[in-house]
Amino acid sequence: MDKKESLSEEQIEQLLGRIGDIPQPPGDMRERVKNQVASAWRENMQEQQQKRQNYGLFAAAATITLAITVGWLMTSEPLPQPVIASLDSPLESVMTSTDGDRWQASANLEVQQGAYIKAMDTASLSLTNTLNIRMKPESVVYLSSTDEVRLISGEIYLDSYEKPKDESFRVITDFGIAEDIGTQFIVATSDTGWQIQVREGLVKVKDDATHIQLTESQRLNITATNSVNQTTLPAHHESWRWVENSRPVYDIEGESVDEYLQWVARETGRDLQYMSNEARESAKTTRLHGSITGMTASKSVQTVLPATNFELMPSRENVIIVIKR
Repeated sequence: MDKKESLSEEQIEQLLGRIGDIPQPPGDMRERVKNQVASAWRENMQEQQQKRQNYGLFAAAATITLAITVGWLMTSEPLPQPVIASLDSPLESVMTSTDGDRWQASANLEVQQGAYIKAMDTASLSLTNTLNIRMKPESVVYLSSTDEVRLISGEIYLDSYEKPKDESFRVITDFGIAEDIGTQFIVATSDTGWQIQVREGLVKVKDDATHIQLTESQRLNITATNSVNQTTLPAHHESWRWVENSRPVYDIEGESVDEYLQWVARETGRDLQYMSNEARESAKTTRLHGSITGMTASKSVQTVLPATNFELMPSRENVIIVIKR
């Protein structure tokens, strides 16, 4: 025991003196009392010291446990995120990042939830829920989920394909939100504002000052100062043309002529018409062979149809008219 915690002879005498005047005990009793008081004091101090030691051991153990936990968290690999998309374009067409600052070449075609994607060229991503996202060069997106993407910069095109029409998809920008219901549309953003353009379906546009629903062939420009300008553009307008250059791979092998032409019409924003019911029914049963890799939808028609019994008729720019030879 620490010397500072021992009772001196004088302290013991003082304690006994506080008791007051009492009859003098036998000669040896006074000495026994003094010894008992000293012993009791020592026991009390030893108990207090043991408590302090136990607390110190507990605190040390807690500190070690915390250090081990923090060390494990810092050195362990982050939990893998689910794969929610696949890259339709070549690997070199995009860069990826986990924080939006440090970029690296994409290592595989699978894209995880929470990834940042930067398009180095026109690029295409297909989400696991069939929604397709196409990106202009230098565009950056953050894949929040299969139902939401954040457009950091640039311009993207979205096509719902076979996605159920009652399931919406949201594009979030610094200026506002564009929410689609079964559609094809474009969202673009810059320092000066943002733009939404609809080819097919319905898009709800929301920001601090604007709540508008856009339908087919409508374009909306909203500046950073909330100035709104709405115009009308046809579904085959030149502003859609870049979308063809970033389309996902379309395999015509084994497809019917009708399935292929329906795809061309959707990609180019045109209506498909047949000159006769016979031509329509024949197109549904005639199968194609070969590949259109490297061709846009518009250019591929000039290669595919001459190898069949079908051909295009001169028509208005917004219509594809097919006859059977």
